[in-house]
Amino acid sequence: MPTETDKPTDWLPATPPAPIVEQVPIVEHQPTDIMGLLSQAIAQGTTIETIERLEQMHERMIARQAVAAFNVAKAEFHASCPPIIRRTENTQFFVTRDGRKVPSKYAKLDDIAVTIREPLAANGLSFSWTKEVISGEMLTLECVLSHVGGHREDASATFPLGSQAGSSPQQKYASTMTYAQRYSLICVLGLTSCDDDDDGAGGGQPVERISEDQATKLYSFMQDVRCDFEKFYEFFGIKDAKELPLSRHDEAMRELEAEKGGAYSTEDDPFYNYSKAADLFGFSAPWPMAMRIQEKLI
Repeated sequence: MPTETDKPTDWLPATPPAPIVEQVPIVEHQPTDIMGLLSQAIAQGTTIETIERLEQMHERMIARQAVAAFNVAKAEFHASCPPIIRRTENTQFFVTRDGRKVPSKYAKLDDIAVTIREPLAANGLSFSWTKEVISGEMLTLECVLSHVGGHREDASATFPLGSQAGSSPQQKYASTMTYAQRYSLICVLGLTSCDDDDDGAGGGQPVERISEDQATKLYSFMQDVRCDFEKFYEFFGIKDAKELPLSRHDEAMRELEAEKGGAYSTEDDPFYNYSKAADLFGFSAPWPMAMRIQEKLI
C-alpha cells in the first residue's frame, strides 16, 4: 500500500501563484498654485522675505482675478439692463423736436434705481454712497460700485449747495444731495440714456465739445457770477462745464455776461438779462422786476 508521500503529486491541491505587484516610484507632487508654494515654503523653513514675496504675489493674483470678474459683471449688466426711460418733464428747460420746442425730460434718481437694481443684483453688483464732504459752499459725494468678487470702483460728483431763492438751508442741502447722488451713480455705472439729448433729435454726428481751456474759463466765469451750477448744467444738458457743446459756447457765455453786465447788459437787452438769465440760472435779479420789464417791452 503506497504511503502518503508516494501519492501522485497531481493529487495535491494547487497553490495559487503570488500576485505580481508593480513597484511604482513615489513622486512628490509639486504645488502649482501660490498657496501651495506658500505652504511648501513654510514647511521647508524658507526665509521670511521669500514668504512675504509669495504673499504679495498671491494678493496681486487675487486682485487681478477680482478686476476681471468685475469687468465681466459690468459688461453683462450693460447688456441686460433695460433702457432707462425719461419720465419727468422739466418745464423750465426746452428742447427742439420736429421744429418746435417742448419741455425736456430726464430720469429721476428713483426711476434709475428701480431700473438697475435687478440686473445689478443678477450680476453680483451693488452700489452705495459714502458720507458727503462739504467744503465751503461745495458738496462732494462719492458713489461706490462693488462686486461680490471683491473689486470696487467709484465716481464722485461735486456741486454747489445751491442758491435757490426762497429755499431753506435744509432744502438746498437735500436738493444738492439728490443731484450729486444721481450724477455720481450715472457716472460710476456708465449710463448714457438718463438725460435728454442736446437737440432732442438723438443719434447724428458726434457732438464737438469745448476745449479744456474754454471749459476752465467757463467754470471760473460761473463762479464769478455765482451761477446756479445745477440749473446751468441742466439747461445745457451736461454734467460738467467741459461737456458743453462747442456750438453752444457763445450762448453760455452770453448768459453769464448778461448777469455780470458785460457784452449783454440790461441797457442792451433788459428782458433777456433779467427774465431769462436771472430766472433760469438762479441769479439774484428779482422776478417781479423782470415781469415789469417784460410788460414795458410789450
